[in-house]
Amino acid sequence: MSTGGGQVAGGAAAGGGSGCTTCRRTSGAGGDGTSGGVAASGSGGGTSGGASTGSASTGASATGGSSTGGCEMVSGTPPTPFDCTHIAPFYEGDAGSCTADWFGTVITDYGTCQPVCNLTLQLIGSDGLPIAGQSVESDPTTAVVHLCVPDGETYTPYVSGQDYAPAFWAEIQGQLLDTIGHFGVFGTAELALLIQALGGQLDPNKAAALVYAASVTGQCNLGDAEQGWTISLAFEDGGAYPPGSYSVIYFGDAGVPQKGLSATSSFGVAILQDIDPTMGGFVVPIFTKADAGACPLENAAVGYSGRLHVAAGSISEQPMVMP
Repeated sequence: MSTGGGQVAGGAAAGGGSGCTTCRRTSGAGGDGTSGGVAASGSGGGTSGGASTGSASTGASATGGSSTGGCEMVSGTPPTPFDCTHIAPFYEGDAGSCTADWFGTVITDYGTCQPVCNLTLQLIGSDGLPIAGQSVESDPTTAVVHLCVPDGETYTPYVSGQDYAPAFWAEIQGQLLDTIGHFGVFGTAELALLIQALGGQLDPNKAAALVYAASVTGQCNLGDAEQGWTISLAFEDGGAYPPGSYSVIYFGDAGVPQKGLSATSSFGVAILQDIDPTMGGFVVPIFTKADAGACPLENAAVGYSGRLHVAAGSISEQPMVMP
């Protein structure tokens, strides 16, 4: 199963990893997972695909451009904040010749909504330590990364590179989930600006987390003024994080951080900040809604363990997957 990362727009790239061109396949199957952020109502199937080494995307619009070799070249300004779906997501055919399980994604800059090459993807084990031999640099042309993974491995995908804040994806268990359409990263400077926009200051000793609701069918409400999802943190043993030890900022319907909200809006996004990683290398996000009805969370069913790795100066990402 595949899932697309929620994408946050906010400023230019900080440097480090290099930009690269990409394309959207005009034929072939895509994943069956969810798209994040504004694109959360998409089903992820159809024409989504991998990436191309072509350079014809220069100057092409995000919704059009030239077409060559079964690829519609895409580039330029993203259509809306939080929506990087104009970048071709990872295509399962890009996994190569893995004989067992595998994990793949396209590394994407949250600020520019462009693919980022020459960053490092590493898999972190359930013990919080890097898994030997599970590290690869994003493709210098397409930003595609993939690793062959032993059967049944539980791991956290982790991306790092010069001038980029360390980024952790939610822990994946038992290899139920093998694809993330886009793995978003923040330039260190951009993350600092985002935290400032939320009314805080980036503390290099603390961690942040981006949480967003996603509906596979597009039929589930991501939140509203009367009944959104509330988000809190717990320790692995089930105990709640102490009051005041972190803060949660929810985004309003227009996709802008809105103080005073106590649950997700129809935009479905929240950022947790000032998480102290010395209290534990893993946190457990808790999602609460008075009446989920026909739209309960399906994180465990799609392959998430429920744990989220945190580290000093990092940002972690956790989807909330609904039918």
